[in-house]
Amino acid sequence: MAVSSAIVGGGPWPRQWEGGKGGAWAQCSSDRRGGGRAVGGWLKLEGAMSDTAADLSEGNKLASVSMEAEPSMLVDIPDALSEREKVKFTVHTKTTLPSFKKSDFSVIRQHEDFVWLHDALVENEDYAGIIIPPAPAKPDFDVAREKMQKLGEGEGSMTKEEFNKMKQELESEYLAVFKKTVSIHEVFLQRLAVHTVLGKDHNFHVFLEYDQDVRHFSFFYSMEVPET
Repeated sequence: MAVSSAIVGGGPWPRQWEGGKGGAWAQCSSDRRGGGRAVGGWLKLEGAMSDTAADLSEGNKLASVSMEAEPSMLVDIPDALSEREKVKFTVHTKTTLPSFKKSDFSVIRQHEDFVWLHDALVENEDYAGIIIPPAPAKPDFDVAREKMQKLGEGEGSMTKEEFNKMKQELESEYLAVFKKTVSIHEVFLQRLAVHTVLGKDHNFHVFLEYDQDVRHFSFFYSMEVPET
């Protein structure tokens, strides 16, 4: 799965990238050896505070968590965008299951939606004895953010070359954390998708297909009057 990312400065940390406003591009690359996938990145920084957008769709190959599972449903996260304290994940699904309205679709989800899905699975008594994959960790960019702030405060005491070098190092560090965040959320969904029982769960399908807030959907679903 190839990854291209833009880290854009200016304003509070972070806000959405708007192209065509100057700044220099620098190419970086790394390996996600755990999944055997090459990663190429593009960085753009205009200030000490940065925004991040990751486009993971180029040359996308869906990773299969289980080689034994039939490919009736493939789930991946081809795009992700960091906005201030939140990360918005584009969750893409390709399926042949008749329970879905479409065979290829995408929705936007935040970390809290992943936690909602995990908790719904854990609380379902029908899944007693089934090992539910752990919920992905909450995105944490505090360390990288603090380093960027300190770098900005100390810019006057450095040469231009020293500042640019440290800035590039911090960009790479932040991008690595961002990629890891996307990866662990993607793997969580892929483990559910290939599970013979959890892959058919109603809440999981709502998470993948419902194009609005799934927690909002859950509230109204629970308010339905049961049949008598």
